[in-house]
Amino acid sequence: TSKNTDALEVSEPSLYFESEIGEIVVTEVLNISNRTPDKIDTRDKPFMLTLPQGYFQFQLLEQATPVRQYEILENDLQFFDTFAPGETQLVFQYRLSAFLGQHHFLKTYRHPLQKIKIYAPLHQLKIQSEDLFFTGKQTFGETELLSWEVRDLPSNQLKLSIVGVPVPQMFYLY
Repeated sequence: TSKNTDALEVSEPSLYFESEIGEIVVTEVLNISNRTPDKIDTRDKPFMLTLPQGYFQFQLLEQATPVRQYEILENDLQFFDTFAPGETQLVFQYRLSAFLGQHHFLKTYRHPLQKIKIYAPLHQLKIQSEDLFFTGKQTFGETELLSWEVRDLPSNQLKLSIVGVPVPQMFYLY
């Protein structure tokens, strides 16, 4: 067993964006790579991820993620657990507020990433960024999704402009 949390890396994260009235629901699917032959124990020095500013209602999706000890301090999501060699998948969800149907999404990663996959249901949201490459439509269950990729993220910061979030009815009243 090792305590070298620096040997753990996020590989090819996927972000699923869905809209609700005045909000965006973000589901992140992350593969955590442990390329060492040892288990890595993060109970003394946690494995950390960064959540975007303004997130709320965070939940670890336990049906998809083995039960893990975690703590959130401001925007730092810290995992206190043991990671076996190979890939471990973490799946979590949070919400972001939208104002007048839009949100400027900014997420920082702690190290360079080769690829990030972005998904949104067809006819729901419009997602834009100069770093995005449209990769087409995909079907997941009965849901048709638009998909994009970001390759070689230049600054470790994913910046997206998201529009088309349904606006609460109170904004239409005068």
